Amino acid sequence: MPVSGTTTATVEVLSLATVRGRGRLIGMAMVEVVLDGVPIILQGVRVLRRADGMAVVEMPCHRHTDGDLVPAVVLPEELEEEVCRQVLHRAAPASAGVAV
Repeated sequence: MPVSGTTTATVEVLSLATVRGRGRLIGMAMVEVVLDGVPIILQGVRVLRRADGMAVVEMPCHRHTDGDLVPAVVLPEELEEEVCRQVLHRAAPASAGVAV
């Protein structure tokens, strides 16, 4: 997949653990993004259930000193969308009852 027209990237979901009994959280993923041969591992990619029953993916985040959650990594939009697509594709069979 081209990123900003200057490099290629691949995205692979390394693992996806189903989480039960944790509110909206239904899964945690580890994703490898390879940029021009350089692997980057994203840990803590969350799969959440929205109020309408659909699943949504959130990138890793941490709590800022003011208490707000902020992104732990900021990816270009097209790369973040591909990470979300790959995680949802992998999560679809594992998240029975959740429309993806």
